[in-house]
Amino acid sequence: MNFVAFAFLLSLAGPLFLIPVEKVFPYPWLVEELFKLIVVWLILKSKPEKNYLVLAVSAGFLFAFSETIFYLANIFVLGNLWLVPKRLVLTSFLHSGTILLMAIFGKKGGWRWAIGFWGTFFIHWFFNEAVASVFTS
Repeated sequence: MNFVAFAFLLSLAGPLFLIPVEKVFPYPWLVEELFKLIVVWLILKSKPEKNYLVLAVSAGFLFAFSETIFYLANIFVLGNLWLVPKRLVLTSFLHSGTILLMAIFGKKGGWRWAIGFWGTFFIHWFFNEAVASVFTS
């Protein structure tokens, strides 16, 4: 089985499955980081030696791109199409960065997985709070 291809497929399809979950359980930073933990585990399970960082960043970008596409309906309602590139850039840095951090800690193994997960959890939470405060003020 090609774990990297499956990880990329999950990164693309993930937001489609996570949006309804986040409607019921409104903690996107927790839901998305748990999901990306699975993606990182699949990437590292493929045993890449040097390119696992590139694979992680690529998976993060795919996740951000897919999430932006699924949120287009909300952006059309707001009537401001300039939000699309802004959202794509901001979420690309967020998701690529958090999945990269998780991969770095996950590669070291053991209890470091937990540090990577909780670190990305707090980064994602802080990002969402900062973005919400900018767009609601």
